[in-house]
Amino acid sequence: MDDGVPGWRTLPELVLAAAELRPDVPLLAQAGGQTCTGAELADRTRRAATVLHAAGVRAGHRVGIDARLATWSEVAVAYCAVSWLGAVAVLISSAETRETARAEVGVSLIVGDVPTFPDLRAASVPVRTPPVPGPDDPLDVVFTSGTTGKPKAVVSQHSHWVGASRPEMLASRGRRVVGHTGVPIAVSGGLHGVFLNHLARGVTSVWAPSPAALPEACDGWEVRELHLTPHAAGSVAALPLPGWANGVRVLRLVGAPLPDAVRQRLVAAFPRARIVSIYALTEGGAASFVNLRDPGAASIGRPVDGTEARVVDHLGREVPDGQTGEIAVRSRTSSLNYLTDAALNEEWFVDGWTRTGDIGQRQPDGTIRLIGRAREQIIIGGGRLSPETVEAILARKLPPKTEFVVAGVQAPGRSDAIAVFLVGAEDSADTMAVQRTLLAMRGPFAPQHVIVVDAIPRTALGKPIRRELLALLPAAGFTT
Repeated sequence: MDDGVPGWRTLPELVLAAAELRPDVPLLAQAGGQTCTGAELADRTRRAATVLHAAGVRAGHRVGIDARLATWSEVAVAYCAVSWLGAVAVLISSAETRETARAEVGVSLIVGDVPTFPDLRAASVPVRTPPVPGPDDPLDVVFTSGTTGKPKAVVSQHSHWVGASRPEMLASRGRRVVGHTGVPIAVSGGLHGVFLNHLARGVTSVWAPSPAALPEACDGWEVRELHLTPHAAGSVAALPLPGWANGVRVLRLVGAPLPDAVRQRLVAAFPRARIVSIYALTEGGAASFVNLRDPGAASIGRPVDGTEARVVDHLGREVPDGQTGEIAVRSRTSSLNYLTDAALNEEWFVDGWTRTGDIGQRQPDGTIRLIGRAREQIIIGGGRLSPETVEAILARKLPPKTEFVVAGVQAPGRSDAIAVFLVGAEDSADTMAVQRTLLAMRGPFAPQHVIVVDAIPRTALGKPIRRELLALLPAAGFTT
């Protein structure tokens, strides 16, 4: 789009543009009335950069940011300050990613240890050095979700995200308030999809640390849009929502397929809102899909402008419409890379295309139907189904709001055994009733194992970690 508005090429340029174009507009907000305007973000960034520079941070250094120890805005300021110095921010969201950041990524300094986040706020003098990164320099390192294996470090350049932003939105006079929860800032969906996206749009980005805190965080704001994961959305829809909910016009759902039961609760809770389902992956850069027509269905919709998609077989050859294969994407920006594994880069990034690890079908109308993760497919009668599909089938027979996860267990014959991990208490009458219902089922989707658990282990985006659940089977007397 050529509208005469200059683009921002680096994160410091975007921060300075926000200070110029939105100096008095709250860009970051949270419960308790804490806000940060465009001018304040630039000032806090430069002051925090002073502390980091004094700690020895220089261009090219990899600096950890432990997002578990701070609020959204504190992490955002630290991230911008690291970038101002031309260093590379490494986002930490768990003990596992922290260990990997030190052992494999080369991080020696972690914000949250020394210096602390309060240390970054204490600086009284802005850094004297001008911002140094270029558009082709590394911007950050984030880790994949680890749903099917160890989280992998993915490195991005400034041009991947800042260069892909739409500068005319920040430069416009339009004002919008967006509430969000459930998408952590330490993952790509939060860092790039929420923080950088909201900053480039110039919106007031209202953060809540949990779905239960969202009503209070958004109180007093004219919220027109919510940015949620399906897991968080289910919790939000179950809350008694205040008056501002009637003003919501858009619900953006990211991070996982949207179960039909959650979609129905969202429609009831936000009757005036349009539901938009967004599909993206950490390794895909700015590549993503949007489903506007039927967000409760298996379709992930169409690729957005600048994204190409195809469905390929095991040799990387495109398959005809309607046939099943792996979804591959290519964005208008250059391909991303795994930071510490050259062999994986060769396997997953091929000729500018990124393999997703997701199985799907391209439909004649150009939309993509998502079937599920390749490593989590359940073989039933010789065919393959996603765990989410089996969950939807079983849920029809269970009480509403029953929390459970399905996984496949390799077994002799043509079909896997179906294991159900049910959240509840062993001695609860309700839990035992659900167990009996599941074990009494007949047919190809009947569970062979029903294991009661206290909680479902989930990634930062709320996706169930089925490999951890399957590890519980031997302890429960079953073999995998």
